[in-house]
Amino acid sequence: MLDRIEKIEINKDSHPFATASGKLDFEKNGYIEEEFYMHGAANIYKEDDKKKAVIQHSDIPYCNRFIVRRPKELSKFSGNVFVEILNATARMDIDRIWVSCNRQFMWDNDIYIGITSKPDVLDALLAFDEKRYAKLNWQYPFTRDTDKTANRNHVIYPVHPECETGLFWDMLTDMALLIRQWAEKEGISERVCCYLTGWSQSVSYLLTYIRYFSFLKPFSRDTGAFDGYFAAGGVNSLKIPLNQDGFYELSMDYVNPGIVYMPVPYIAVQTESENAHFGGYEARQDDSDRKDLLYRCYEISGSTHDTKATLLDYYKNDKDVKKIGMTPRYMGQELYPNDYDYSYVFGALIYHLKAWVREGILPPKAERILTDKELNNRTDRFGNATGGVRTPFIDVPTRTYCNFSFFNNSKDKNMLFGNVKPFSKELLKSLYGGIDRYGELIKDASSKCIEEGFLLPEDKELLIAEALRMYKEIEEAN
Repeated sequence: MLDRIEKIEINKDSHPFATASGKLDFEKNGYIEEEFYMHGAANIYKEDDKKKAVIQHSDIPYCNRFIVRRPKELSKFSGNVFVEILNATARMDIDRIWVSCNRQFMWDNDIYIGITSKPDVLDALLAFDEKRYAKLNWQYPFTRDTDKTANRNHVIYPVHPECETGLFWDMLTDMALLIRQWAEKEGISERVCCYLTGWSQSVSYLLTYIRYFSFLKPFSRDTGAFDGYFAAGGVNSLKIPLNQDGFYELSMDYVNPGIVYMPVPYIAVQTESENAHFGGYEARQDDSDRKDLLYRCYEISGSTHDTKATLLDYYKNDKDVKKIGMTPRYMGQELYPNDYDYSYVFGALIYHLKAWVREGILPPKAERILTDKELNNRTDRFGNATGGVRTPFIDVPTRTYCNFSFFNNSKDKNMLFGNVKPFSKELLKSLYGGIDRYGELIKDASSKCIEEGFLLPEDKELLIAEALRMYKEIEEAN
């Protein structure tokens, strides 16, 4: 149960970790960034014989933090609130949904909330600003079996045996209730819609929350804690357990049974990385418009889990990330990291999710990426994946998008971060004749993508400019 929230002041000497306000010109967009502590008490759960969550320990004190990015003038607020389960895989809070969807959020004047999801990131937050984050508390008040923590250095396993990951479920419930209470206090509860979202490992958190908590008290089984869900880059071979002890028994060969009950809109979006790996193929299920199963899944051809745009460019000059020595980097042997920008598709899907939730407008359907018997993606004559959600980058290509890379000085594949192979000047000329003709084809392909529902009209000129830039880079290369 939430006790209180406490605003963490922002000034010239102290600001939130990995602040977005400077990167994206909040002043120009009419946005502000705020940060809060949430103080409360949470239960620790375990699974009973009926596969239900039951209380193992009750009323454990906690203090977590969340970040808010919102219109400066609340009168402009759209009524849409997106809560991102911040990704903790890199041992720091990564706001990947914000990175990929901020244009759409700010265009529409949505509120974004990022909530810390795992005590693994405490070291990074304290290293960044110990005074600012000194109150954070995920303390486990009991003695833990240290034999179970032997594997704690694994990338997924918790690094702090003295903490408890399982406090998060009630924190998330507290957040959902807090938003509703705030909306009621502001007199806007009837027009506020809340969406839960996450990226990669955070999708596994999202699925655990849905399975055990979202459609139970204090929420209605017919509406749940959130009005809609946006699950991106999900690692379906990973099941997040209810409590921390469960992490030490994890494997990465879990088979996700899929979404079986979903009375509110749910959109899953996958890159090529998850399509044939991480349980993506095994978790495939048909789109559904049934009242008890409102589900869409989209697989984006050309994209990989990590890309130059989302992992490298966004954090390139981030002083906060540099301060803690965790600047993301491309570790492939290949010269060019995958630069497929899936923010265009993400923005369109966020738009469709909101229209589905608020107006009941069904989103488009798309073919899945085609695979062979070994679950390798089928490719066209350029080496690009066939099927899936296709944008002008794929339909009028200037490069081959590969869904893996080889780690430096290794024969091991990095299945999360692919590479690209730009076409030769000769191939470009034979295909398009020159940049003028290429520009015409890109414009036509962009219009087609808008008609199909996978590109927003307001993103068209931006995409065309990016495609022309990539073409010119090849023409001008030595």
